[in-house]
Amino acid sequence: MATNPETFPFWPFILLILVVSIGALPYLSGWRSLAKRFPAWGPVEGHRYFFVSAKVGKYSWFRVNFGASLGLVVGPSGFKVSSLLPLCPALYIPWSEVESIEDKSSALSRRTLIHLRDSSVVFAFRGTAGQVIAATFADAQQART
Repeated sequence: MATNPETFPFWPFILLILVVSIGALPYLSGWRSLAKRFPAWGPVEGHRYFFVSAKVGKYSWFRVNFGASLGLVVGPSGFKVSSLLPLCPALYIPWSEVESIEDKSSALSRRTLIHLRDSSVVFAFRGTAGQVIAATFADAQQART
């Protein structure tokens, strides 16, 4: 029996595309490789931020946008990032593993870029969260010297 294309349910295909794309985000962004290197084992003390936006990726021309879906804790020894996506485990990145932090501004937004040692994955945080990370990193750097 042939199905009429006008009544054929396309929602299973849309659901499949959605599930596959959400499952691919941790791999495309480099989050999974960071999770192996920087697992978050327990609670972190510090300032907490919810619904933080950031772009994460290996290439400046392709970063996965985690729009208002990240949790962030910034403490004196490092920062913890967690995602609402189920396949993105929480990360704890100590300040000693941060290579550099820079501000990037464009006509549309201002981002704080966090470059990690021995990794091509870059975090690009928007707004206050990025500014707090930069300030806390600078304080940690001064305390070490």
